[in-house]
Amino acid sequence: MQGLSRQFSLPVPDFSVTPPKIKLGNSRFVGPDDDLVELYDWLKSSDRDSQMGTLSENNPRSLILTSGYHDLSSGLLLDTDDVHIYHFGPAEACVVDYTGVSIGLTNDNHSYTVKQTADRITLQGFTIHNTTNTPRVSAFVLEPANALWPLFTYNEKSYYKFMNFRKANISTSTRRFPVFHQSDEHGKWLHCVADGMAWRVADGVDFNPTMWDCMCEGDYGFGGDNNGNPSGTGTIGGKFYKCVGQKYSFGGCSSYGMAITSSAEFWFCESGERSFGLSMNVAGTFYYCIGGRSCFGGYPYSFNESYTPNFSGEAYYCKAGANSFGSGVRGTGTEPKFSGVLFGCVIEGDSSYGESFQCEGGRIENCRIVMAATNQHALILTDGNTKVYNSTLISTGTGNSIYAASAQNVVATHCRMNADKHANVTNLIGGGALADGYCVMDSDVG
Repeated sequence: MQGLSRQFSLPVPDFSVTPPKIKLGNSRFVGPDDDLVELYDWLKSSDRDSQMGTLSENNPRSLILTSGYHDLSSGLLLDTDDVHIYHFGPAEACVVDYTGVSIGLTNDNHSYTVKQTADRITLQGFTIHNTTNTPRVSAFVLEPANALWPLFTYNEKSYYKFMNFRKANISTSTRRFPVFHQSDEHGKWLHCVADGMAWRVADGVDFNPTMWDCMCEGDYGFGGDNNGNPSGTGTIGGKFYKCVGQKYSFGGCSSYGMAITSSAEFWFCESGERSFGLSMNVAGTFYYCIGGRSCFGGYPYSFNESYTPNFSGEAYYCKAGANSFGSGVRGTGTEPKFSGVLFGCVIEGDSSYGESFQCEGGRIENCRIVMAATNQHALILTDGNTKVYNSTLISTGTGNSIYAASAQNVVATHCRMNADKHANVTNLIGGGALADGYCVMDSDVG
């Protein structure tokens, strides 16, 4: 007999990060009345070498902000490695802001409070705010205004800790981003909070950070909307632990998102609908994550037919709404599909949505999958390699628990179903019936 379950043990996430240490002898305190831009330029200069030694990764310099409101005379350009900025206290108690007026910018020439072109910096313990009055030039030219604008070569050794990122909330006709990435992201982000549209990426930019306990308090966070480009080529491949977004986040959008690569890991993350790689291939691994409907490579039910969602990754003890994990049949020939692993997951539709899983060699174990749309099969087989263990499958109306348009095999055992399989489906356990695999069919199963 086919084995009921493989051995499973939850791995321990490795999110270890070691920010650089402060050298007080190489530090300068900055008060709200001081010129932060001027003092940064002063501190980074080689003129300080005779007192502080040559600037390097092991001999950094630091600006230490005191609490208060730091209104910049112009945007602050962080263009030198190993010059760090700290505030020791609540991030809300120390605000760095730029309130100037910028007119005539283009999409590649953003307004900003802080722009990072250095690869190796640390920002800790303060708020970066952008309240620039940046008008819209025309219906097709938007002038982005960013709190933090990363534009570096490779920032794997950059650290952002206990930071807040805020945007002006004065107009929906301009693009205002708390953090906007125009370079591939590899930095370490710990305990950061931001407004909506934070950690947004430009077209073609890969989002591969390590993020621990970060929150986007509005929609389109963590690579959401891919800069509004439906043909975007960027991917998500980082590590995310206890991060929280709202709708259209983690490579989500209203109709298309960013692909999630096999190197991506998500632990205890949560987001709203159309998140986690909407309408794209999702190959990452998810542990104890929660999404709304149309998540994890889901089908968004108002769909650009040129995209085919596919969940080819692995999910353990996750929960999502309808049309998630590659489910949702369109009937157009370019269907979403599930080809990955679900273990201990719950996927439940609502009264309007909740369409079949189209399975291509996937594995479903200890799960609960509930359809809601009218006359929906729970699973549709497109090959003979799908395995279903100890799971509950709820179809609707005339739908089957497991359906195939042509003859297909399945391995199904110890499952609970409210309807039998279709005649085209043969269970490889026993004589071919679902009951031979110790499955229970009962219309009252729910």
